[in-house]
Amino acid sequence: MSQHSDADELEQAIIERIRQLGVAADPAFLVELIDSYTPLFEKHQASLVSSLEKRDRNKIHYAAHAIKGASLNIGAGNLADAARALEQQSETGSFETIATLLQELEHQMDRARGALRDVKTKMTTQ
Repeated sequence: MSQHSDADELEQAIIERIRQLGVAADPAFLVELIDSYTPLFEKHQASLVSSLEKRDRNKIHYAAHAIKGASLNIGAGNLADAARALEQQSETGSFETIATLLQELEHQMDRARGALRDVKTKMTTQ
């Protein structure tokens, strides 16, 4: 599957989730909702990086769990999967494995942020 079709698939999943939540008809709330995710992701991403440096498994677990929940809320399944893997490894995995999973999570987070930006544009200009 190409990266372009992956992005389209992610956008469609987010749009579907927005429709399920019933907020597609309220552009102002939709913008507020979408705009709330980027700072949330960035806060937890920073926490993950800091917690990995400190080797703090509890904080890694907490931040990964929070990202997983937020990702599921917006329909970003691949990001939720990456967060779930990181959450699980935070309990017993090596810090090298956690660092590798954090890289994947950051990649998926970048994709989700881009898709959210594109969805916001599409949903508010219709």
